[in-house]
Amino acid sequence: AATVLPVGAVTLPADPHLAAARELISASVGKDTPGAAVGIYAGGEELLLEGFGYADLTTGALVTPDTVFEIGEISSIFVALAAYRLAEEERLSLDADIRDYLPAAFYDKLDLAHPVSVKQLLLGCAGFEGRTFDLAFDKESHRFASLEAALLSEVPQQVAVPGTYYSSSPFGIALAAFTVECVVGRSYADFVKGSILTPLGMTDTVLDPTAADGADGMSGGYLVDKEGVFRLGDHGGRSYAGLYPANGAVSTAADLMRLVTFMLKGNGAVLSDATRAEWLGTVFENGIFKVGAPGLHTKGGALGVTGNSRCFGYSLWVEPATATGVLVMTNTADSALLALPENLCHAVAGQTALPSGTLPEVKSFEGVYVTADSEGRSFVGRMFRKDNGVEAVAQGDGTLSFLGMRLRQIAPCVFADADGDGSLALVQFQLNDEGKVERVVTADGNTYMRASFLQKEGPSSLLLYAMMLLAAGFLLAGVFSLLVYLSTRYDRDGKSFVYTLPLLFATLMSVFVLLQAWVGIEWGAAAFSSFFGAMSVLTLLCSIGATVGFLLAFAASLTRRGMTARVAWTSLVFIVYLLLVNYWGLSVL
Repeated sequence: AATVLPVGAVTLPADPHLAAARELISASVGKDTPGAAVGIYAGGEELLLEGFGYADLTTGALVTPDTVFEIGEISSIFVALAAYRLAEEERLSLDADIRDYLPAAFYDKLDLAHPVSVKQLLLGCAGFEGRTFDLAFDKESHRFASLEAALLSEVPQQVAVPGTYYSSSPFGIALAAFTVECVVGRSYADFVKGSILTPLGMTDTVLDPTAADGADGMSGGYLVDKEGVFRLGDHGGRSYAGLYPANGAVSTAADLMRLVTFMLKGNGAVLSDATRAEWLGTVFENGIFKVGAPGLHTKGGALGVTGNSRCFGYSLWVEPATATGVLVMTNTADSALLALPENLCHAVAGQTALPSGTLPEVKSFEGVYVTADSEGRSFVGRMFRKDNGVEAVAQGDGTLSFLGMRLRQIAPCVFADADGDGSLALVQFQLNDEGKVERVVTADGNTYMRASFLQKEGPSSLLLYAMMLLAAGFLLAGVFSLLVYLSTRYDRDGKSFVYTLPLLFATLMSVFVLLQAWVGIEWGAAAFSSFFGAMSVLTLLCSIGATVGFLLAFAASLTRRGMTARVAWTSLVFIVYLLLVNYWGLSVL
């Protein structure tokens, strides 16, 4: 049942560093999140480490610094620490080809188009498309038996040369963790626990948690029905990550503030100061924007992570130059309080150093763009691109409408917010050798690729409707053909079963196609890759059966007047149907 949480005043010490915290905590706790844990480190000391509001609305348990939350993408930081620890021990080269460390059979299954290093995996520039399936589950029983099995359940395509552009990739982070696993000869989680967590005193952090981990101190995860009204998510709001090194850990505010302190002050038992400085100082430039460090995002001089799982939110940022670190953990996915760490660490995305030259016509940037961290092979991936293309449209006043903003060109191919002061670049269009837009990069680390003609919503919708119409047509044709055969099989002029056989296979194929389409549209990425894998194999087998059947029917029709043209036309329609099914990724061909 939904519960209304009474909102009380939040009292914090009267310190200038805490003014923003006081305001946001009062505005958020009880309104957009039942509870939160907040930590602030500044001026060489821990100014705040406290819980606010409720961890469990049913029992009335309050949030404390020891309350356990899901920490999502913060998990990636530990992958970077593990890799740099091994590099410091000279057991791993961050710039070497991962082929040097992975089993040959596993590496071959990755089917990489270009060599890639651990550093490129950690920086998000390994050139992978996104991974649609098996990223998160709400039941522990759905988890994978091993990290290797999780990685191989859906291997994304490597569509770009590493180092070309940034694209958020949980798969890349998890692959870096598996490389660590192969180097140390034991599980990644065990290695990190012994080499990173224990030296830092992070005793309540679990990288690959079960339902029992954190059960005593675990906060409930809530959904917001309306302001101040919260509903416990299914299974207590818990979720389990398929690629656990990238986004699966649980932890407490007390533990994560130890991580913040390490990032700012160091701990020789984990990394030397020189290696820590190298880690935090390694930044990938996506066009003109600095967007990521290994396992972290970069905004200005700040590094950190902000994100959410299904029912939890988290934000951890540090500003090394001012030795400031701020942490917020909430038990809803989206809270205004999550902006606090970025605000206090001056994490401002944008660029002021701009290229010079002649400004191209704004109309040359028009088009439809799709995110580089989506994938385009599966039905769900293609549907996502169809429904989520972002259009850039030139306006009469010389501005460009894009990503929900009105942009003005302030340097060649570089745009700022036309409704702001116009000094901070937010979007850059990158051109190919022919002077046409190849990709778009943004200050907050997103990369967009120009959509092909078939990826645009109009053409893509026509292809989808055509496939569904043909699937329904062959489904009905097969049933009708079988009924005709059964009713005339004893007639001298009745149809031979050889003409019914291909339509029966096409009917079965259509059942599997329509089932996949329904699951993909209804469940999307929540469906398992194993379901589509099994269904696509069955679709392939039926398509082979139908193809062979049509060949036999065509051969038989040569001796029967009037049948050859009918079989030929039906076969041509089936070929079109088969091409559409394969375009939408519903067969393994």
